[in-house]
Formats: sequence, C-alpha cells, structure tokens
Amino acid sequence: MGTKIVMKVNDARGAGHICRVINFVDYATFLNDLVLIVHPKFYEKIPERVPSILVFDEGYRVDLDRGNIYEKWKNRHRSDVSLETAVEKYYLSMLDPVDEETRLVYVDDHNGPENLFPKEVARCIGLDSPDILDLAPSAKLAYQIETQFWHSSGEDSMSQTLRRALERADYLHLSTDPEFLSAVIGTVDFAGQNHKVLTMGFPLSQAKREIIASTNNGRKREVLDGLFAKYRIAASRKLIYCTFGAGNGAEDAIGTLAEVASQFPKDYVFVIANPANKNSYEAEQRGYDVQPTSTNNREAKKIELGRGKALYFIKHKTQAQHLELLAAADVLVQGNGSSTVYESIASGTPTVNIPLYRPAYEQILGGIGLAMYGAGELLLLPDVAPGFERLKPNLTKEARRVKTLPFNPASLIEALQTILANYAAYEEGARSLQGYFGDSQTIANTVKDMAAGLDPFKIISRRRLKTYG
Repeated sequence: MGTKIVMKVNDARGAGHICRVINFVDYATFLNDLVLIVHPKFYEKIPERVPSILVFDEGYRVDLDRGNIYEKWKNRHRSDVSLETAVEKYYLSMLDPVDEETRLVYVDDHNGPENLFPKEVARCIGLDSPDILDLAPSAKLAYQIETQFWHSSGEDSMSQTLRRALERADYLHLSTDPEFLSAVIGTVDFAGQNHKVLTMGFPLSQAKREIIASTNNGRKREVLDGLFAKYRIAASRKLIYCTFGAGNGAEDAIGTLAEVASQFPKDYVFVIANPANKNSYEAEQRGYDVQPTSTNNREAKKIELGRGKALYFIKHKTQAQHLELLAAADVLVQGNGSSTVYESIASGTPTVNIPLYRPAYEQILGGIGLAMYGAGELLLLPDVAPGFERLKPNLTKEARRVKTLPFNPASLIEALQTILANYAAYEEGARSLQGYFGDSQTIANTVKDMAAGLDPFKIISRRRLKTYG
C-alpha cells in the first residue's frame, strides 16, 4: 500500500482497546506498514507478525482543560519512575514511529482525547514536543468512539479537549452498531462531527467467535467438568461466571457476590475472573480469608463460605479459557465492558448486568441495551444509580421502560432466579443481537481507506457501511 499506520492502544485499564484492533488486524493487507503501541500485559494478544512498541501505563492522565496531571486509576504494580516520566512514556511514545511517511495516526482511547494533542501534553510536564502533523504533514487522524452520550452542560458534559479532538480528527471510528446505539439513546451529537463517523458494528474477532461456537456446540459440560476437576470443585454443578474486566469499580461487589454464593442452591458454583489476581487482592484488602484451592495451583483461589460452598477466583492463562467459561456458564454476571458485552452476545449466555461507572455512560448504555433486548437483567451500583437517573430522560422510550433494581444480595438473587426460570427467553434475547456484529475484513478495509485519505462518504459507499446520525 505504500503507507504507514500508527495505532495507539496502550491503555492498560482494560482489554477493550487491544481487542478492537485484534478484531481486524488478521485481515489487514497493510501489516508491513502497521505499528501498534501496546501495553506489555496485552502483548500476547498481538499476532507475531504485527510490529509493536511496548509502553507501560502507570495510571496517570493529563487533563488539558485544567492543565494538570491526575491519577485515573490506581496501579498497585506502579514502578518508581517519576510522574513526569510516566506521563511522557504513556503519551509521547506515540510519536516515536511517526515520520513523513506516516499516513494515518489512529488513537483507540475514546476517553483520552488529549492523545491527539501531544504538544500540549508535553507542555504540562515541562517538555517541548512536536505535534503529530509536524512530524507527518500528510497524515490523517482517526479517533475511536464508543457507545457514549454527553449532556449539554454539567458534570457529564463533553470536555473542551474532547470537543477539539472530535473536530480535529479526520475520521471517527464508531466501535458499536449504529442501530443498537440509536435504539438505546437515539442520535448522539459528536460535537457536530457526525459526518465523519464510520461504523464498525460490534467488533469481535472471528477467532473469538470460533472458540465460543465450539463451546456451544456440545462442549459445555466438557468445559465445566474440566474446570471443576482442575480446581477441585465438586463435579456436576452449574456455573455462575462473574467478570468485571481489568478496570476498577467492581471492588464493592465482591462482598455481595460472596453473600449470594453462600445463599444460592449448592449445585451452582460462583466463579470470579481474576485478571492479574486483582479481584482476590481486593477481597483480601476487605478482610476476606482468600486461600489457594490447592497447594500446587496458584491460578485459583477461594473464600470458604461454609456448608460446602465457596466463592472462587480464577486467573486465566489464555483468552480461550475465559471465552470457554463465558460460553459454558448458565448465567454471566458482568460489569458491561465493551468486550464482555459482545462476547456475551456471541455466546448467547443470559446476563446480570452491573455496569461500572465510566465517563459518558458507556457501560451503563451497554447494560441498558442488553436488558432492553431481553438478554438479561439490570442492577445498579450505588455510584452508578445517580448517573442513570441523569441519563434516563435522554433514553429512548423503550430504554426508559427497562426494569432496574439497586445492586444488593436480594436483587442479585432475584435477577438470577428470574433468568433461570425464563432461560430460553433470555437466550433468545441475546441471539437477537447477533446480527449486529461487524465484519472484520470490512473493518480492516475501512482503516486502509482512512490511510489512503478517502473522504468519509466515499468510504461509507465503498464499504457499504451503515450510516449514523
């Protein structure tokens, strides 16, 4: 193709960023011209033939509106580098591979609009830096956006930096299906830049879908029996699988899950995904006695609840293990990160949605959408409920009718029992959303067209993309 593409996906808070990119790079014809900037913990997800630059994320961000640096998320593995060095590595590493041959700089961090203004970021830490277009005058800028909504004013309004980023970008790559987004929240105004929107559909790689389909095709019992045998759990049980991704916000849910696991029928096993031992660590910090399931196995831990019951924490070695459990589970309890939302839809597994608080309501909107389509129930954490009330007047009529309950042991038990009593209907609700998945080859070709500098309308016509707004 004769072009060079730089994609920044080194946010370490969750796997959604890298998963979106992996969704299409296997189908890209421009791999020799692609450089990914990635956090080391996601390196294993990248195909070997894709060039990459590994950059740590210490959890610090720059707020250009206020001109300060703040801690966005607590990183208990934080190194001893200075705050300024941490910011420099996270942001300015994006410029290392950018030069006059670069034709596209793609930022997959919908909550990090400051990434499009590295010169201003550098100024906040007392450095001088060129801007992207100073190094690559012919480059186009692409900015990934998600299922989001901003109020016109107040604490949930669009920041000036985000507004400037949407205006500056040549393309806005929407990583959801426009029909799904419109059904939940109507037409979102991306700062008057909706004409730049190019839609992906639900981004989920073919490899992930094949693992899920293989599990659904007669392997569920095999997966569960293997899990129970490996971690010394009584056999012939059913699975309630809980996953909240790698981000923060679900810490206070652990106690509720432990209480529900102690009250629920004994033939159901509650398992929490435990990336980097994060959730078991949080449980220990809250005074729970977390022990390994066996002396020679560090992948699984548990909280003994008495009467032969326990709450289990499992650290997966591979993405496939997570996907197999998600597909084999009877019910999925999730925090509505974008990757898990799409994985649950692909699996057809009914869900209890406990959206975590994120800017612009992205996880709340995902939870509302699943509940609205009949794929699950919706429970609200205490710090999420006020945001839901602020959002509610802006939802579509169908979305406003969605039943919500405050998250507590009683409501979680009620939600699980409701799903189990009407299981086929919830499975059908999840399957009704499967037509919204994007095509990986089309997404790759769309990025190729961006690098070629084509007009958004021409790309929409050429790739037969759904329009938005």
